Amino acid sequence: MSAENKKTLEALQRLATTLADLKEIPSSDEAAVLSHWRELPEQVETSYTMMQDGASLVEATSTKYTLVGKIDLDEGAKMASELLKGVQLIAAGAFVICNDKDHVGCSRSARHYARQSSRAILSTTIALVEAFLCKDTWANKEIGAQKTGAVWTSCQALQKMPKGNRTCMRRDLLTWAMECNETMQEFTEMVELGATESSGDANQDNDDNAWDDFCGGDDDQYTSLELPVAEACVALIKCSRGTLNVALKACECAGEAISQSKSAGDQDRINAILDWINTLFGLARFVGEGVTDLGTLLYPPLELQKKSDTDDCALEKQLVVQRDAIVKLNELCLDATPKGQQESIDLSEEVTELSSKLKAAAQRRFDEAEKAIKVADKR
Repeated sequence: MSAENKKTLEALQRLATTLADLKEIPSSDEAAVLSHWRELPEQVETSYTMMQDGASLVEATSTKYTLVGKIDLDEGAKMASELLKGVQLIAAGAFVICNDKDHVGCSRSARHYARQSSRAILSTTIALVEAFLCKDTWANKEIGAQKTGAVWTSCQALQKMPKGNRTCMRRDLLTWAMECNETMQEFTEMVELGATESSGDANQDNDDNAWDDFCGGDDDQYTSLELPVAEACVALIKCSRGTLNVALKACECAGEAISQSKSAGDQDRINAILDWINTLFGLARFVGEGVTDLGTLLYPPLELQKKSDTDDCALEKQLVVQRDAIVKLNELCLDATPKGQQESIDLSEEVTELSSKLKAAAQRRFDEAEKAIKVADKR
């Protein structure tokens, strides 16, 4: 097989290692500072352009590489260097966005999408080149088409990748809100099934339970003691969804405040508002990811027994985490004064009203869940 293909593959694999080592989570407070919201700095804009140009080059070259390589492997291999050039452009752009040393002020979300998209193209390109290093695979025309199709898909996905802090952070917030909604719908359906019925005959119930376990019969139903716990948890998930909606709206209000401060030439206030947005988003991440963690603990039968006098059950611990995340985010919106600033961010009346209601509702739902858990565990 062609030495050019082998050489290209080795270079691609080295790049894959480098991209895998890029960190989505900033390694220091300084590296976590945001530099922009709506308008991209020139260096960030250039990085995205490099990635898009590289993706276009890889997509176009992969077709020629496969078609010519099927006819003449050595001729096709001459195009491998073009594939490498395209991937190098993509990797260079991703490196600038994700690199802590030469920090350009991109958020964790922006880093995530840049790293994810570039690694996807690299992975599919490596698979394509590997196919032409294997005689059996090379002889199979369908394999080449499949590998090329995978490259196209990954390149097109990069072209649609969200760019910049605002777009990337909104994408994450909307994703968490969607997942929150799906979780809420799933467990609402379970709650609406009502409690499992008991015949009053313990032996008969045990026999029925054994048969239900075998058939998967009552796996989606709570007991009469578990049902109040589940209802309170679903209500807290609803508060989580509302809180993510608050975060979305609050970020837009803060973005408007940045535009106003830019017109006034107040860079210190711009930096302070960006820091406030970053803090808000970090709390929103706890809320969004916390719903997933809470959902994994809500499938019946619920584990509600306290492990010890000082160690609550896993569900109760997660409820504390979820309530705290909701309360902290809404408190930040109720007192939207960036660090080092005297003037608060002008959040809309809708945001502040929702924050006030959600903060109180989250505490109520937590209290209801905690009370129901204690009754179920007979504490």
